[in-house]
Amino acid sequence: MKIDHIAIAVNDVEESAKVYQQALGTDNIEFETVESEGVKVAIIHLENGRV
Repeated sequence: MKIDHIAIAVNDVEESAKVYQQALGTDNIEFETVESEGVKVAIIHLENGRV
């Protein structure tokens, strides 16, 4: 079984993204708004998946 992505709900997406970027050692990140859900998300791309 392969995990495609993991979603984590947070109060401040920008600040949380910085923490995860540093912890995971990557700058490969993008932000997008999911209008249908009314949320802004950060997608951190890793070698074998996304957070």
